[in-house]
Amino acid sequence: MADTNIFVSAFVFPGSVPDQAFQHILSFDRLVVTNWVLGEFDRIVETKWPQRLAAARLFIAALEYDLVEPSAITLQISDPNDQPVLEGAVSGRADIIVTGDKRFFALGLARPQVLTARQYLELQPYFAS
Repeated sequence: MADTNIFVSAFVFPGSVPDQAFQHILSFDRLVVTNWVLGEFDRIVETKWPQRLAAARLFIAALEYDLVEPSAITLQISDPNDQPVLEGAVSGRADIIVTGDKRFFALGLARPQVLTARQYLELQPYFAS
């Protein structure tokens, strides 16, 4: 699963490390998303780059992903806005959450594993240093 910040970075900064991770997920793994993540992406782009909203919606429309419905879980993250991402990752049986959000790392999860975009890429054989 990719957190919203990875979606935004992939869209706004093509070629960036988050974009490379996002493209790798799309090509070799399974992208799990929730309607909440898609809605948050839309709201962020509309607020910060309103002139790019139509392109952002085409960006999302072109993606292949598994849309999951978050299920309530007992584990809570410190920011309630991150809870739907965590619940979606768990209900979608994601192995990894790729994020730049430090609150996810504070959870100390074994599964789904929480990785930055760079950490995710370093796990991939042809990106390893």
